Amino acid sequence: MMNKNQQNLLSKMATGNGHGENSPYFDGWKVFEDNPFYPTDSPHGVIQMGLAENQAVANFMEKVRGNRARFDPDRIVMSGGATGAHELPDFPLGPFG
Repeated sequence: MMNKNQQNLLSKMATGNGHGENSPYFDGWKVFEDNPFYPTDSPHGVIQMGLAENQAVANFMEKVRGNRARFDPDRIVMSGGATGAHELPDFPLGPFG
């Protein structure tokens, strides 16, 4: 528990119950893990759309760097533009509003 003189370093969004395993974001991953798509065994399964794009970006960036650097596709976060890129760290770290 913080006293009233201490400053919050993370927003309520970052420290609340909406993050981690209890968030809607992870609900999608859980459904995918329980029922992944496979053409013959699970044709009605879930297709995880983010994986192929991350792998393509990682491969592209490695080629751009002359294969002198490695990029982990699991650590790539894609954004729909500058606003989205700013919002990714801003919402969890900044105060609400």
